[in-house]
Amino acid sequence: MLVLYEEYENMESLLLLLNRNKVDSKWLGETSHWEKPIKSFSRVDSREEYINLAKIGYKDGVKDLQRFKMLVQKYEKKTKILNDVVGHTPNVPRFILGFPKDMINTKIKNIKGRVLNVYCDMSISHIVTAEQIIEAGAKIVATIKNLELSGYRVNLYALCSGMTGFAKSSICNMLVIKLKDASEYLNLSKISFPLTHPAFLRGIFLEWCCKSPNTEFMSNYGRAMRYDYSQEKIQFELTKAFQKDICYIPMTDAVSYSMEKIKEIIVKK
Repeated sequence: MLVLYEEYENMESLLLLLNRNKVDSKWLGETSHWEKPIKSFSRVDSREEYINLAKIGYKDGVKDLQRFKMLVQKYEKKTKILNDVVGHTPNVPRFILGFPKDMINTKIKNIKGRVLNVYCDMSISHIVTAEQIIEAGAKIVATIKNLELSGYRVNLYALCSGMTGFAKSSICNMLVIKLKDASEYLNLSKISFPLTHPAFLRGIFLEWCCKSPNTEFMSNYGRAMRYDYSQEKIQFELTKAFQKDICYIPMTDAVSYSMEKIKEIIVKK
């Protein structure tokens, strides 16, 4: 699989390209989906509407993410129980026998400083409902929040892709945007549109395909990688393309994942 990708550090730089570039001639017959969006497909009435949502944030998406705050559950830090000369509880049998280490102590595993690169694939089928997208996004956000409370630091990305061809001849157009740096706190207003609104894929991505000089025309916008390849295979290919260790989460699958499963995928336990 040949991955043709562009990565943007923020939404502003992506919108600059979309507003500046004209449609590439090879894509001229494929612009109707984003120039005149169908609300049942993209949940917007116009291009101006999804551009505005990308620019100022998706307020209803923030509310939707907050609706799922009951999903937030603190993960316990890894602990090790040992006998010590100091501690929180006496070990009575060891005290009676005269052992010097007669107290029970708890050691917390230090994981501070580990940086995780999480890529959420928003290339979803029309059969995935908006409510399912929101719930999956909320589970990912809650998991990341809890991991950061436990000492991890997370770079969060959203991606969309369209693939054509098969096996070694397949080509994949891919848009990647950074939603959160490891040094930043989670900003729901900033991440709500890419993670919860269908127009990120069905508006922003489709327009990017038509206006980026680096995309390959496929007779249409192509299909999601996840329909042809396993999650492990895609993670391997993207790790090779991005040249760094990553965690790949397809939203199509995250719909049915528990938070514990998402955590396992991210930290690769």
